[in-house]
Amino acid sequence: MTGGIGITPMRSMLRYIKAKKLDYNIVLLYANGNVAEIIFRDELDELAASHSSLRVEHVLSGPDITPDWKGKTGPISKDSVIDVVPDYRERWFYISGTPRTVMACMEQTTAPVS
Repeated sequence: MTGGIGITPMRSMLRYIKAKKLDYNIVLLYANGNVAEIIFRDELDELAASHSSLRVEHVLSGPDITPDWKGKTGPISKDSVIDVVPDYRERWFYISGTPRTVMACMEQTTAPVS
């Protein structure tokens, strides 16, 4: 999970995984306010298209989301993680972003799920 410029270390990890041809099953939840704020969008989508075990989910939460947006919306929350990554209990999570973003993700996603 990442937000905004927090994508930079994630991008580095994804490039490394591709270069080394590592077979990791990865779901990247990438939160931004709107489409214009999605840094490295083309590269991330190309990485996902060329790596069968990588899925990129762009999540927009700003007030100016265009009506033609077909992806996920709203803040990344416990429910959105469960929706996108139903096997989340068997996965490792990396969270990258501003301290506020990281804390918000941790607060939303570490609560017990029944």
